[in-house]
Amino acid sequence: MSKISKTLSKEALYLKKVDPILGKIIKENLPEIVNDRSVYEDLLSSIISQQLSVKAAASIERKFLALFKGKVPSIEMLLKAKDETLRSAGLSRQKIGYMRSVATHFKANNLHKRDFHNMTDKEILDTLIPIKGVGTWTVEMLLMFTIKHPDVFSIKDLGLINGVCKLYNLKKTKTLSKRILKLSEKWSPYRTTASRYIWRYKDTK
Repeated sequence: MSKISKTLSKEALYLKKVDPILGKIIKENLPEIVNDRSVYEDLLSSIISQQLSVKAAASIERKFLALFKGKVPSIEMLLKAKDETLRSAGLSRQKIGYMRSVATHFKANNLHKRDFHNMTDKEILDTLIPIKGVGTWTVEMLLMFTIKHPDVFSIKDLGLINGVCKLYNLKKTKTLSKRILKLSEKWSPYRTTASRYIWRYKDTK
């Protein structure tokens, strides 16, 4: 075992062992995912960010939080807020509707009391997908970075797919998604870690 391998996490060592191509870009541990926000809070943030640059989304989120004294509004506070007030933060009517859908769904199903960390990926997807404005990709990002499930791969993430294509020299054909999903099976049970290495590879090359 090389000197650098001794410092790697068990996830990184496993990925290097099962996939030499992926292993070539694994030279150090990834930063720990630090996120103390709840699923409810991250869903609101995700909706704000939809179809916006990182800078624009951050600006609108700051203005949104400022409406509630710098904190994420409770379900009741969000539902009681007037559209005109929320619009003043730069939110579109569509996004306001999506955010109210999150609050309504959480209230109706007592999801603020649900322990998402003890639910399976499928249970979480089935619970959150009915929310208007929340798709599979959004939930998969929550699984990775909020709930921190170790074995998540998002075939709907364009950046991730582009990274896989570049690393493995894959052509974009009609069967690409099926080929990538098959490839990702060897990374299980650490597909979240594999995805993060591939994202970093795409962004640094």
